[in-house]
Amino acid sequence: IRTNEGAPDFRLLELPCSEPDLSKASVIEPARSGIRLTEVLPLKQHRILFETRAGLDYVRIQDLRDGSEHELEVPDAVFDLHSAINEEFETNSIQFTYSSPIRPSLTFQYNLDSRARETLRTSRVPSGHNPDDYSVYRVHAESRDGTSIPVTIIHRKDLPRDGSRPAYLYGYGAYGSPVGTDFTTSWLTWLERGFTVAIAHVRGGGLLGEHWYQKGKLLHKQNSFADFIASAEMLIKDGYTTHKQLAIEGGSAGGLLIGAVLNQRPDLFQVAVASVPF
Repeated sequence: IRTNEGAPDFRLLELPCSEPDLSKASVIEPARSGIRLTEVLPLKQHRILFETRAGLDYVRIQDLRDGSEHELEVPDAVFDLHSAINEEFETNSIQFTYSSPIRPSLTFQYNLDSRARETLRTSRVPSGHNPDDYSVYRVHAESRDGTSIPVTIIHRKDLPRDGSRPAYLYGYGAYGSPVGTDFTTSWLTWLERGFTVAIAHVRGGGLLGEHWYQKGKLLHKQNSFADFIASAEMLIKDGYTTHKQLAIEGGSAGGLLIGAVLNQRPDLFQVAVASVPF
């Protein structure tokens, strides 16, 4: 049982099917501060735990035969990693889907014992694409209350940091939903024209767990707006762009975000797209 009962970011319990009393369950994985247990894949000889730590996906693979465990290694600093379709219980191989802002989606099969991997499918960019031409990493902006706000940064490796180039900043910040950091083909248009593409992971989203969501909703909603403004100011201060070359976008709840920051700091942005704002 993966439950958030007594654990806002979930814990893992074990209980016989014939026992309805949750208080009698044994704890397999206790709640841990700063770590969100997002998914569990139980197999006959292994247990696969999907977690987020500091806003990044991690996969812990536990061998139920000897109690050992290891983590799945990935090539990028910021990425999306998920379980693909895995219907077999008695197996030592499972499939994952992997993507990053600079690497198109791929599906690979991973041997849980030998740790060997085989690529099964790779999405192709018809015009050609080399991930080694780009950089993706995460920096932090300081919001008005001193909170450190994660910002994902993507650009060509040859981008100068002298304020001469434009930037595109995206935000959402609602329902505890983290903004995905998978490959977005349309962003290549921006990147190839010398833009920095950035994602402000503001409070109200779920990147850093339940508390990140709670601190950006209802009477705390202003935090979402302040976090986005701080992210924009950081892009300017650190030489990625200037306020005259900064475009921002958000949709639905992210459209609300864009409307609010435009009203609060109209001097900070040159172009804004508020998609279906409510």
